[in-house]
Amino acid sequence: MVSLPSAELESLAKDVVRRARRITRSGESTFGELTTWNPDAKWKVNWNTNRQELRLTYVPGSYQLQSDTLHTPHPASAADIPALIALKDACITRMRADGIEQWDEVYPEAAGFARDLAAGTLHVWRTGDHRVGIPTGCVTLDTTHDPLWQGMDWSAAGEPAAAVHRLMVHPALQGRGLAKLLMAHAESLAQAQDFRSIHLDCFAANPAALGLYERLGYRRTGTATMRKGPFVCFEKLL
Repeated sequence: MVSLPSAELESLAKDVVRRARRITRSGESTFGELTTWNPDAKWKVNWNTNRQELRLTYVPGSYQLQSDTLHTPHPASAADIPALIALKDACITRMRADGIEQWDEVYPEAAGFARDLAAGTLHVWRTGDHRVGIPTGCVTLDTTHDPLWQGMDWSAAGEPAAAVHRLMVHPALQGRGLAKLLMAHAESLAQAQDFRSIHLDCFAANPAALGLYERLGYRRTGTATMRKGPFVCFEKLL
């Protein structure tokens, strides 16, 4: 094992992803396996040339990216619901700590996850094995348009339009590209179903989320006033 300074983490991880792209179809949306995390600790980086493995070690805890075990989001299962509720609670706690009163005990609700699951529209990214790992990110893609979206500057060329709802990433994993992965997955699903655009809304007081959608090429179409305040509507033509 050869120790590397943490400043080289990004370029090393990108190298893993570049090689992984040759064995996956997910392109830039590829993300690595995760086992455990500790967001408050510093890490050291080790690269195993024999196993082609990037290992990031925390004190305590660790996670690793492996070029032969990268995976993409998958449809949720009934067993994921408790973990998704815990994921929602973790996101709410983080947002409130940042002064963002976007979600609460009313929304997103457990019944909403159940409806998405029954409709086959809920997709998750799982920590560890993509078949049985714990969900640490999720997104819903369906055709549900909030009535308050009426009157927005939607493109006629974007019909029919899919809609993204309830994009979540565990706070411990935020800032590492997982939201981009989930959105790329949603866009791929929409294209496969012959949708011509994706619509969504974003809390106006959530600058990180607003910036994400703009970087991904989403266009502002107006602002809707909802229970928690103003939400910016976005559209991306596919």
